[in-house]
Amino acid sequence: LQGCTSYNITWDQEGIANYVSLYYSLDEGLNWQFIADKYIADNSNSYTWSVPSFTTSGLRIKATAQSDASVKDSSDAVATV
Repeated sequence: LQGCTSYNITWDQEGIANYVSLYYSLDEGLNWQFIADKYIADNSNSYTWSVPSFTTSGLRIKATAQSDASVKDSSDAVATV
């Protein structure tokens, strides 16, 4: 993954209705930064993210249901930017 580029984030919609909130972490999930809220009632379970300019070997991405914060998932592995 490269900073200052676009990256397509995708997720499964199981348990999520209407809106999902997307976050990224530079420290393997210890702290999360907000990316966007995405309307998904139309089953569009993807978001094109404009990756900021940063360098890390601990990038993770997380999707959370806005209606129930306990419904969430994050990337299975860390990525390097």
